[in-house]
Amino acid sequence: MLEERTGNWPVAAGRTGERPVDLNRGRTGAFRLLVDGEAATPAGRVPIPLQEYTFSVLRRPPERMAGTFGAYITVAPEPIEIAGRAGIRRTVTLSSSNELLQTWSAIEPEPGKFVWADARVKHALANGVIITANIDIGHNAAGIPKWARDPVDPADVISCTGNRMPKDKPFTFSKQAWERFIEAVVGHYRDTIQEWLIVDEPYHYQKPEEYAVLMKTAYQAAKRANPKCRVIAHGGYYAHWLPSVEKVGAVGYFDGIHDYARNPEQGQRLREFAQKHGKFVRNVEYLWQVSLYQTIETPKLNMIRSVPWYPEVVDQVTEAVKSMAWAGGEGFSLYDGRFPGGDFTQLDAYKCLFEYDGSLKPSGVVLAVMANLLDGFRGMGQPVINPVLDTFELEGPARFAFAVCGADRRVLEGFVRLPEGVRAYDFMGNQLDPAAPLLFPNYGLLYLVGPRERLEATRAALAAAVLQPPVDLKMEQLLDEKSGQYRVRVTVTNRRPDRPLTGKILFDAPQLRDFWSKVQPVALGPGESRNIYFGLNYYRGDRFDPPETRLNLYFDGVRADQALSGFTETHSLRLRKADALLKEKQFAEAEAIYRELLPVMSAGQVSETGLKIAQALQGQEKGEAALTEFQKVAEGAGGRPQDRAAAWLALAENHEGRQEIDAAAAAYRKAGELEGGPAGTAATAWYQMARMLRARNQASSRDAETALEAYRKSAAIPEAWANIGGCAQLYLAHFLRDLKRYPEARVEYRKLLDKPGALAMYVKQAREALEALEKSLAAPAAR
Repeated sequence: MLEERTGNWPVAAGRTGERPVDLNRGRTGAFRLLVDGEAATPAGRVPIPLQEYTFSVLRRPPERMAGTFGAYITVAPEPIEIAGRAGIRRTVTLSSSNELLQTWSAIEPEPGKFVWADARVKHALANGVIITANIDIGHNAAGIPKWARDPVDPADVISCTGNRMPKDKPFTFSKQAWERFIEAVVGHYRDTIQEWLIVDEPYHYQKPEEYAVLMKTAYQAAKRANPKCRVIAHGGYYAHWLPSVEKVGAVGYFDGIHDYARNPEQGQRLREFAQKHGKFVRNVEYLWQVSLYQTIETPKLNMIRSVPWYPEVVDQVTEAVKSMAWAGGEGFSLYDGRFPGGDFTQLDAYKCLFEYDGSLKPSGVVLAVMANLLDGFRGMGQPVINPVLDTFELEGPARFAFAVCGADRRVLEGFVRLPEGVRAYDFMGNQLDPAAPLLFPNYGLLYLVGPRERLEATRAALAAAVLQPPVDLKMEQLLDEKSGQYRVRVTVTNRRPDRPLTGKILFDAPQLRDFWSKVQPVALGPGESRNIYFGLNYYRGDRFDPPETRLNLYFDGVRADQALSGFTETHSLRLRKADALLKEKQFAEAEAIYRELLPVMSAGQVSETGLKIAQALQGQEKGEAALTEFQKVAEGAGGRPQDRAAAWLALAENHEGRQEIDAAAAAYRKAGELEGGPAGTAATAWYQMARMLRARNQASSRDAETALEAYRKSAAIPEAWANIGGCAQLYLAHFLRDLKRYPEARVEYRKLLDKPGALAMYVKQAREALEALEKSLAAPAAR
């Protein structure tokens, strides 16, 4: 990140001032030019409205390129010329106002009458841009012309009954019309377009057997029109699709696959299928692409304009290299490059690599850098070379490339002794000094490119590199005793012994007291530390539930970030201390710390800590206060179910100890019935309720039935069967025996014997009790 200021530019009243600005500072990348100032008036100085311009500086690409990296660019003069100059030399014609190279109904509005885009196609080729024509049937097959729908002859039917098609009526269209259309279009462009991608995301519109008919018809027609053309299928994102396509016999009717590879597993599926069947792979992805403009354009996303642009979205473009490496891809196309001018009608600017004025967004610049550095390369995999780095390997005709970033989203730095002829580039395409430490980003990529004969030596150099984080980020929550406000102290340490660090720190927390303070500048000398404070919109006594928060430091084109689950670092230490005090039976001290932490805890933490406060009060023999705390937790709707169930159980035990049997029974029932409570707690509650009522049974038959019901509920909880459930089953049978309900007792004893998993001691007791029962019942008959 470069920043350069030019001041002291007076312009006299009524005059025009001009000053040349050299936009080439010897570095490639995306840049902003800002012009502001003040006007002197009789009433004082008045600010001049800020003017903002974005531009990019890129190396001039070769005249001829393989078009390895492309985008879904509008086939119109201005965007094609911009892409050609940038080195983004391939367009895929899905959407982006390319209906005349995409939609059947636009290309052939009437049978046999075609609308051609010859001038646009020739213009693209003149600018070095290769066209992959994506012939599509449209959303819900709306791109199929009405005249081709609902054929009468069953042998002429292609069906579309996928999950995104209307269910009220089967959608069909004419196979013969489709065949004639494909043959005519491919034949017309046989000298200018050599690749034909047939239907985007077909798995939404057709079942595999229907897709097989569509692809077979299209493939045979295309090859008749141009035997040298390549027919591409879109598929592979869903694990079931390619095996299903293979099963219905469609594999022979396409030359390559075009689809997403968002993780290694998806990439491996594509790679293995392609290798098995001799296909090539092209990858694609769509991204949310943020503008570099920070003052004059309405944000397309909820982004903070004062935050440096590059880490938020630009680095996502590096997924291109990753997907190619995973899938063995020979190219990548970014969705999308729809242009905001001319005949552009499908304005989704947040997805577009062009700014509103036609300049490239930072994501477009990163794609152009890839296109220039890695043209003609294909993905080779993700080798594990250094365990602290993620390395993605690509191979060209005579060169190799490693695209490298820190593993586990870490920013790392260190010396790498690169072999002669191997060069390092940052993700904006700037060559790095081989004598200086290399900075490995966590979201972007660092490129190592060299002749293939230096591959193994480079691999060894990466493996031997000792890398360390260049910065440390630490956070601590503080309470300002004077104001009562909670603050966060962030300590930033520059671990570099020989280089300064300049950047911006973002504390991405909605709890900030002052929204505008969330971005703070950072400038540290070698080895220097600095504390930065952020005030929170919470004060002593407030209760808040902090969501996950991120701390980000932007510097030297990378982002060091740290996920912070709430503001709990200091609280964790205090909580551990209180837990230790509770264990050591220092109840009053533990209670004091728990109560201090309650105001800044989430609902779940409050319920857990409330239980501990009640236990501390019990330890201090403050029975009534303990009951009050247990009651709070038990009835707290926002608390964790396990805490609420434990609180009801504790209340029941306390009531039982006071001989308040009805209150105890009600609390036991609450613990047993609480939705989401632990199975073990529920089983224990029902068992204890049954035990208590059984003991009181002498005076009440109603207690006996309630106790039997509770035993049954405890025994019916599968997760508790091995222990408390088995015990409940045993005592259910014992109680029925004591009530002289012998047939029922036999059944319940046998359940314990027949159902595996209960503790052996319960099974043994049940067997002995059943044998004794059988003997006692048989004795009168013997006499």
